Amino acid sequence: PYQGKSVKIAQRPIPPFETLQSPQDEFKPADPPRVNFEVVDARHSDVAVTEFDPPLILEIEFTDEQIKAAQQAAQEGKLTHVENQPAMPLWGFWDGTHWVAFTKEKHKLDYIPNGKTKSGVISTVKLNRWADPPIAWWPRS
Repeated sequence: PYQGKSVKIAQRPIPPFETLQSPQDEFKPADPPRVNFEVVDARHSDVAVTEFDPPLILEIEFTDEQIKAAQQAAQEGKLTHVENQPAMPLWGFWDGTHWVAFTKEKHKLDYIPNGKTKSGVISTVKLNRWADPPIAWWPRS
């Protein structure tokens, strides 16, 4: 959403996956991060924008296969999920010390049926702050 000035997304390199591992990880991506970006001022691409009002909205599509893999992982005790709700794929970010899972409470995490493809889900998060951490998800596609 418009932030009182024009902004754009700048892709950033993805650090080596081996450097993104910690015993404190809230989840373990199965693969290296898939996305790393920074929001920058559209006129001055060297100026990062890290505070958002209205919130920055991130959106990702998960396939039926990824949902089934998450549900299987939950049955095997490899995936933590909210009780009395179906297990869904996890996604989150590297905060500089460990992987942090997006949550409903902290990040307004939501999963809605994918109306475009009539299968899978679209998951969104709303963030008030962002500072260029890599994003990853599990199970992988």
